[in-house]
Amino acid sequence: MMVGGFAVLTTFINGEGPFQMLVDTGAAKCAVRRSVALRAGLVAQRQVLLATMVANKIVSLAAAVVRVGFIEAPETEVLINDLPGLDGLESHVDGLLGQNFLAETPYLIDYRARRFWFGGQAIAKAQRLGPPLQVDLNSGRLTVPVAVYPYLMPLQLILDSGVDHLVLRCGNQCESLIEEHTVWALTNSGRMLVRKGRVPVVTIGSQKFFKMEASIITRPSDVNNVQGCVPASWFSAVYVNATQKLIRLAR
Repeated sequence: MMVGGFAVLTTFINGEGPFQMLVDTGAAKCAVRRSVALRAGLVAQRQVLLATMVANKIVSLAAAVVRVGFIEAPETEVLINDLPGLDGLESHVDGLLGQNFLAETPYLIDYRARRFWFGGQAIAKAQRLGPPLQVDLNSGRLTVPVAVYPYLMPLQLILDSGVDHLVLRCGNQCESLIEEHTVWALTNSGRMLVRKGRVPVVTIGSQKFFKMEASIITRPSDVNNVQGCVPASWFSAVYVNATQKLIRLAR
């Protein structure tokens, strides 16, 4: 199903559930609220640093059996976090399905049909989408070259199903936005003031997008967060095969 434009899947963790988990291709690992961790019997193994484009936070990490439909992944690393970034959604969401689970098999998010497919079904249905595009991986997340006018060089951005607008992290090199203003950005690791507005033109492959909503984070890019993220929901359908490092897109 879709919640606020985001794909949400019924998920079982350690045989407990069902839980409603948001598909987040921009997250390296799965994450659940503390209440879900208690219900699923998750036992924290260690503390890790959760780094996002907005802030860093220490959270607990556990291992669990995660299952969606016929796809089951034992010993999946799951972060235990409050997930305040999910609180503003129109329906309750229990956590995030990150790339460490999603990459188990090819998958297809069809935003227009409001459907999600794994495995062979995803592969078959993806043939009607655009040609395959090779992508890179950064901490398990897919990155694509994106031309954002007026930046001269293409930016390496995460293809992110967990955001609803373009996010650029460009330090002191950030250009001004159309109708720019300052707002608070809330993520699952904290919040900070960002510049928000619209960018004139964004080009991904052969597709152009005009006057798209964007936020600018004036922290410099780093190895983990690349230079920002671009919403998967800009397309009507997105197919991902992380093993082969390829995607297919439909406008």
